[in-house]
Amino acid sequence: MGYLDDVEEAKRNLAEQTKAYKTRVSEAQKAEKQAQNAYNKTLRDAEKALKACESSWDKPLATFAKLKLFADRVSGSGGTLSIVEGADARVDTSGNVYSTTDVSSKGGGVSLAGAVVGGALAGAPGAIIGGRKKTTVSTTSETHDERKLFVTVTTQSGQITEEGDASKEAEARTFAANVINQSKVAAAAVTQHREDVRRLSEAVETARVDTAAVEAARVATRAAIDDTSARDEAERRLEEVRASGTEEERAELEAKERKSRNIKRGGIGAAIAAVLVFFLFATHVICFHSWKEPTCTEPETCSACGRTRGEPLGHEWKQATCTEPETCDRCGDTKGEALGHDVTSWETVKKATCTHKGKREGACTRCGEIQTRTTKRKDHTFGDWATVKEATCTEEGVSKRTCTACGKEETKSIAMVDHTPGDWVVVKEATVTSTGAIDEGLRQQSCTVCGQLLDEETFTLELTMGQRNALAKAASYLSWTAFSYSGLIGQLEFEGFSTEDATFAADNCGADWNEQAAKKAESYLSWTSFSRDGLIDQLEFEGFTYDQAAYGASAVGY
Repeated sequence: MGYLDDVEEAKRNLAEQTKAYKTRVSEAQKAEKQAQNAYNKTLRDAEKALKACESSWDKPLATFAKLKLFADRVSGSGGTLSIVEGADARVDTSGNVYSTTDVSSKGGGVSLAGAVVGGALAGAPGAIIGGRKKTTVSTTSETHDERKLFVTVTTQSGQITEEGDASKEAEARTFAANVINQSKVAAAAVTQHREDVRRLSEAVETARVDTAAVEAARVATRAAIDDTSARDEAERRLEEVRASGTEEERAELEAKERKSRNIKRGGIGAAIAAVLVFFLFATHVICFHSWKEPTCTEPETCSACGRTRGEPLGHEWKQATCTEPETCDRCGDTKGEALGHDVTSWETVKKATCTHKGKREGACTRCGEIQTRTTKRKDHTFGDWATVKEATCTEEGVSKRTCTACGKEETKSIAMVDHTPGDWVVVKEATVTSTGAIDEGLRQQSCTVCGQLLDEETFTLELTMGQRNALAKAASYLSWTAFSYSGLIGQLEFEGFSTEDATFAADNCGADWNEQAAKKAESYLSWTSFSRDGLIDQLEFEGFTYDQAAYGASAVGY
């Protein structure tokens, strides 16, 4: 590329870097503004919630629903009284004549004794008890010309909420008890309100100091503004390229740029003139009016400048009908609602059944148009339920009923019946090992109808002392010599065991009688000689069966 092309390339690069720099700064400033707005909103919301909580508390500390009396009794001179925290009350002397006892007044004032409900009334500031007349009342029940005593209960802000006659002791005691109880409830409400204010105040303070996001966005904006390295490098490169040309090339570049600036100035002038003309037309200093026809609601109007002349034509209303509201013949606007059809007499043209809706017709008294209405289907008339399939212990049954009018059928299931348990069947006998250990047996119970297994359980044997000892003795004998089944029983009987216990031991000792015959044959041959038949006869003599004796002979080589 030539010198001028290099300069143009450097200019383009500078323009791109400048644009990128402005974009980065703009995005960082936008993010900072968003973070600031979010911070401001959070703080405003917290302050709004706190203000709403603070301003919401304008009700009395205690409300008394028109209770009549206040104090237990009136005595002494001067003094103050408060009920729970912050509940103010005042007893004033005014009104008509009354009769009471134990009342005295000196210096125009009386006081309430704190003897109500176990001393719940305390002599703390807050209740004003005053009078306008010197009073002296004896302890007798004489009648005196006195002004009535009145109770005034006020809110924290001083607003009067209750007044009552305090001249009768019994009624005054009841009133005082109610005042105390309700004041306690109100005091709890005040405590909760204070806790809410404290909590919301903390939320405001937390929102106020939580500026981390704003600070981070502010740092990012400053970093974006300060990061001008790419743009500065592009400017430096442009200056290098400009300076690298010869004197003739630099002069040519300057002439070209001067010409470009003059062209831009001319374009700007033309643009200014065009804007001026547009402004004159836009402000309608100059306007060639183009009038639009008037309508029902607008006069003739210039479509260019918006000026008007004359008056709107006004609507020409056509009377409403059953199906359409009043309508302007000129513009089609409407007002009101359609009259709706007016049918005073309906005739049934199709009766409703359990399968089809009915139909009624009537003529509109205004327009004569026939209107129709449908009536809902009747309910089916079902007969009794009939069983079509009996329930078993494996399948549900089915019952059916039929509508007598249309034949529609409905079915429902019948719950399966319970299984029929059979007798317990032993599927595995309990056995005894030669050591006396017992292997449990197993028995099962199944349904006699479907054969399904319903239950199973294990069972065991309980050995007698004789059975256990006979079994141990049999194991001892078989550990050092051989016996036949009958021979072992006989030996145990010889030892004094009963035939039943000896037989039990032989049955459960776990001996293989063929092997016992083989061991016996080997024992005989170890000290004398036998023919095969003689050996078999000898083994049969020992109580072995022929087959067992033959097995024993074969085992030793015969």
